[in-house]
Amino acid sequence: IQRRHTNAILFSLFLRYRMMAGHNNLDRAGSFFDEYPESEHPFDPHYAVMAKWIELRHDEVYDQLAEYGQALGSTDPAAIEGWIAAFEYDMQAVYTEHYRVVADYYYQEIKKAQEERTARREARDREERYERLWQRLRGEFLIDYLSSRGVLPSYSFPLYTVELMLPYERRTEHLRLQRDLSDAIREYAPGSEVVADKRIWRSGSVVFLKETVRDREYRICEQCRHLQISREAGFPLDDGLGQNIGTCPVCGSAPSRRRREVSRFVIPDGFRADPNKSGQPAKQYVRTEPNVMRSALIPGQEELDEEPLSDSVYCSYDRAGRLLYVNEGTFGRGFEIPLRGGLAENEPDKTQSHRVSLGHIQETDTLHLRFALVPGLALPSPADTSFWLSLMAALIQGASHSLQIERRDIDGVLYPRRFDGSTWGQTIVLYDDVPGGAGHVRQIRDHFEKVLQEAFRVVSCPDCGPETSCYHCLRDYSNQTYHSLLRRGPVWEFLHTLLPGF
Repeated sequence: IQRRHTNAILFSLFLRYRMMAGHNNLDRAGSFFDEYPESEHPFDPHYAVMAKWIELRHDEVYDQLAEYGQALGSTDPAAIEGWIAAFEYDMQAVYTEHYRVVADYYYQEIKKAQEERTARREARDREERYERLWQRLRGEFLIDYLSSRGVLPSYSFPLYTVELMLPYERRTEHLRLQRDLSDAIREYAPGSEVVADKRIWRSGSVVFLKETVRDREYRICEQCRHLQISREAGFPLDDGLGQNIGTCPVCGSAPSRRRREVSRFVIPDGFRADPNKSGQPAKQYVRTEPNVMRSALIPGQEELDEEPLSDSVYCSYDRAGRLLYVNEGTFGRGFEIPLRGGLAENEPDKTQSHRVSLGHIQETDTLHLRFALVPGLALPSPADTSFWLSLMAALIQGASHSLQIERRDIDGVLYPRRFDGSTWGQTIVLYDDVPGGAGHVRQIRDHFEKVLQEAFRVVSCPDCGPETSCYHCLRDYSNQTYHSLLRRGPVWEFLHTLLPGF
């Protein structure tokens, strides 16, 4: 929080400096980061003079931050210089690692399509698509762009809320159906029904507010659950990094016939209720679509530093973990959605529709737990999904009970890792199921032995057999997708051997 606010102070000083120099085009990402090729008198982008400004106005910048530091009780000159350096680093990172890469990719694709368009109509369509993506990137509000990438603070809470828009004639002042996006892609997906005000409201279509709809490619390995995801909209899954998208880069398994094609997801801006099938009095049951919900950790650019919790357990804590949630539709076949923006009615249109998943990317605190093979401890195979999901469920229940954390505020995913050229292992990643994080998984790290003891008590459940599980031990509403895989017996044996080492 402190770092983002110091960045905001420095950024406001820089914008004021540029405005006093006669520049008014400071509100969009394109005008800040790009040159103006369409201008008769091109000039360097605002970003290009930032380092020089810090050098020329260093005393003014330092004094402003020193005043802020007094309010925090921090007047150490080294700390203040560190804030300035952090600002330069964050701005450079967002420019070089995201904006420049994405903008250049779109621009190059436009140029390639222009060279081919005389011969192929598909090239003209591709040129138009990348032109829209490029202009949407350049047209993003600068403050929003930097806030969404962690450079500046975000004051909106909750961060990702969307609405199921009711038919106009049935809207009332007291009834607004809103959900966090990670829940909305399940509860408001087309075809789903919800009950509110004693009436049934059925979702009919997806809403995109902006004209250009951004879709991204992804694949989640069926064997180890490793996620491959394209860098941005319009980028291929290969991403130019040399990944072999035919096989999993971690476990080496090939996708099944049903999953052979690369999947795509879109992030909806809202949903619209079906006016012909909404508003009827609610009865005992509502329609529940058998949609496939999946989540996975987005691989980071750098390896995290590990610290030992015991001889057999190692952990890494990350404040900037990123998770992908996707609703893949009935039996994982996706949703047939025409990717049109501007509040268009996205009703099925066979000529323009695309099979896509509904997705959401959330940044939050994550705790990576790796269990090492030591003498006397039998470590199940990383491919034994049943065991690792059961152990993850036990740890989540143990943390919720022992540390008094709301179950809905924490969750977990499996995150496979390749440790050398020939072996891979399974990692359990627990995360705060709250946008931006809430410090719960850090608390789990600090009291991990207590969590393990409670997890052992949970899997010692007397109400079900060791070859299964029940709602008194591992099962709950949030993990119902894999209830059939949860078995408490193997986890009991594992924890019974692991706990004496703490």
